[in-house]
Amino acid sequence: HDRVIHALRALVPALRTAATASEAKRTLVLERCRLGRWAPRGRPLFVPEWYRGLRVLSPRFVRGARSAGDNVWVWVVDDAKRARALIELGVDGCFTTRPQGLCRELSLLASAGTDGNRVEL
Repeated sequence: HDRVIHALRALVPALRTAATASEAKRTLVLERCRLGRWAPRGRPLFVPEWYRGLRVLSPRFVRGARSAGDNVWVWVVDDAKRARALIELGVDGCFTTRPQGLCRELSLLASAGTDGNRVEL
């Protein structure tokens, strides 16, 4: 996967791509070591919430990425309450296998919410 993305970037420099898996892993490790300023930047990060028992999506990871101007998208989120919690954490978006159902459930949560938090769809 990384080789293909790097080859595409070399062939079409104007092509915008997301971070490769190794770039996302490097970002995660550097953020965990509080060395996020040396992480690869400028590409959206598409990450799972958990990977092999390791929590990828921590508040510090999201804050570090967002403060560096990177977008954070989480995959795969099919539960509306989990999606809302991730939105409140500051992620930019979620990938889901059930977009219609998740949008409907998020709309219901947003309209029923009395906590003052706003969820935009």
